[in-house]
Amino acid sequence: MDVPADNATEYSYIGYGKPAGVLQLLRRDILSPALFDKGMRTYIQRWAYKHPTPQDFFLTMNDVTGRNLDWSWRECFYETPGFDQVIDSVTQTIRGGQEHVAVVYGNHARGVLPLLVRFAFSDSTKQDIMYHAEVWRANSVQYRMSYTFPKSVTRIELDPDQHLVDADRSNNVWPAH
Repeated sequence: MDVPADNATEYSYIGYGKPAGVLQLLRRDILSPALFDKGMRTYIQRWAYKHPTPQDFFLTMNDVTGRNLDWSWRECFYETPGFDQVIDSVTQTIRGGQEHVAVVYGNHARGVLPLLVRFAFSDSTKQDIMYHAEVWRANSVQYRMSYTFPKSVTRIELDPDQHLVDADRSNNVWPAH
């Protein structure tokens, strides 16, 4: 296929970079290396020397992993929805020597991704929590979660290792700088 020179970079990204990035995201942040690799091995076994379509890959990965990844296939390969996760609000209260934290996570774009959350505490320790993208299924605009910690939360950050795509990273940190 001939691609005009002005479209070659875009074609290269859509044809190679984007699929590679999506597969890396699935392996590293959504499934796990072991589960992703099991899915890939099964796909290769089922479809070796045949003519699979992308749908065959998607169905195999859903089947083997036991996860409905349709949101990922739709948003990463069929649509271009945009992604922007945010920390909308944080409320802290102390009761019985424990800190209770209520967080409202926001989704300011149409696309959904997992929530990768890092809490930093007053004693310099950190705790990472991952929520599957399915948390956005009931309400694609906000997700509320409450936590109880034995120490004070000093910082909350979404996607601290910057593995996910995000239109505006300035709204991923509480307290805001």
